Amino acid sequence: MILKPLGVLVLVGLVALLARRCRPTRFGLLFGLFLLYVPLAITRLPLSGAPFLNGLTIAFGVLGATLLSAADRPPLGRRAAAFFTAAVVYLVISILAFVHGVGAGADLGASVILLKRWMDSALFGLLALWLRREEDVRFALGSMMLGYAMVALHSVREGWDYGPLKRIPGLLGQPNETGAFLATYAPVIIAVALLGVSWRVRPLLLAPIPMAAAGLMYTESRGAMLAFAVGILVALLASRRTVFAGIGVVLVVGTYMAPDILPHRVVARFESTIQEDHSEAASTEETLEPSAADRVVNWEASLKALTSNPLGSGFTRFKAVIAKYGGIGGLDAHNFFLLVAVELGFLGLAGLAAVLGRVTADAVRLLHSPDLQAQAFGVGVLAMLFAAVVVNLFGSRLMQDGPSTYFWVIAGVNASAADGLSKPIEVSPNEIGQTARAAWWAR
Repeated sequence: MILKPLGVLVLVGLVALLARRCRPTRFGLLFGLFLLYVPLAITRLPLSGAPFLNGLTIAFGVLGATLLSAADRPPLGRRAAAFFTAAVVYLVISILAFVHGVGAGADLGASVILLKRWMDSALFGLLALWLRREEDVRFALGSMMLGYAMVALHSVREGWDYGPLKRIPGLLGQPNETGAFLATYAPVIIAVALLGVSWRVRPLLLAPIPMAAAGLMYTESRGAMLAFAVGILVALLASRRTVFAGIGVVLVVGTYMAPDILPHRVVARFESTIQEDHSEAASTEETLEPSAADRVVNWEASLKALTSNPLGSGFTRFKAVIAKYGGIGGLDAHNFFLLVAVELGFLGLAGLAAVLGRVTADAVRLLHSPDLQAQAFGVGVLAMLFAAVVVNLFGSRLMQDGPSTYFWVIAGVNASAADGLSKPIEVSPNEIGQTARAAWWAR
């Protein structure tokens, strides 16, 4: 009973100390507090007061009004403006697909709700382009790291409570969404910890990563587990440090040669994908367990749907049209890119590719910066991008605000940093470390 109030007090203390040391502007302070709220927005504090009105809507209104009222609002740089344009074009394509879908028979109310969810995270990413002040960036990134630690710690505690026979929903309320969150943002923390801070602060930043790994095991999300491994491997290789790259190679080779070193629950989850009693002549669908086989069927049907209707079938129409192309009607795509392809067509895929291309180009620019903190952030963003792509090959996480809001916000900060923000994450990890130590000694 006492753990929850104690946890709230510790979190409030950490945030207060972080704000005191970073001294963000009003806009930066509100944005950081919003980022702490994101993991709680789905299940713990939705703040739903009316249709289409929830905590995210309120936060966007408050942040937007605060930004507009700022007297010294800085203009966007060239790269930030390019990211803004790519994101807006992608959102406009989504709105056109929404109109097309409603015209084709999609339910208007359900479509509006899903479109809002689809666009929410991207809109916060656009607002993040104005996190230009160093103090605001430090506080925002520090808040995200605290939010990540909160999700990881909660996953471990819930895993212990649920035991080995049940998947945990996690703080985001759904196993795959919680797993996607833990997998996607781990590389950012690892890159900053290994490359951007002193060795004394490093253990504090890396502390949530083992918890996240355990939490992933409890979610039993296969896609998230793969994304977690890919993200960490890319972060180690992209670091351009021989020691870290060597560690990455050893981990890959060691896991391949001796998979039993992984926890039994992880190995069993992947082994369950293949049916033990399949024949040698069995097709791919017959080899896989039913849920995996159904996904493959819909993936193959999605390609047929795209070639048959290059302009897309309309927003929210995937489940209604996929049976016509040999898929399983009513079943989700379980692949964000194929979902975009079927509903938004080639134009939607091009818009999405433009956004991801901008994120990649900006991260590579930071990767080659002479500033060590900028390099660390660039490595983290690049590895995060790989993890996000992998996790979205097995689910539609980029249309769900819980797992994807941090992605869009980091992408926005990444674009602004690539424009020349001096030391975009300088000492922010140290601030977190100092905050944690101060909270410990103040007990």
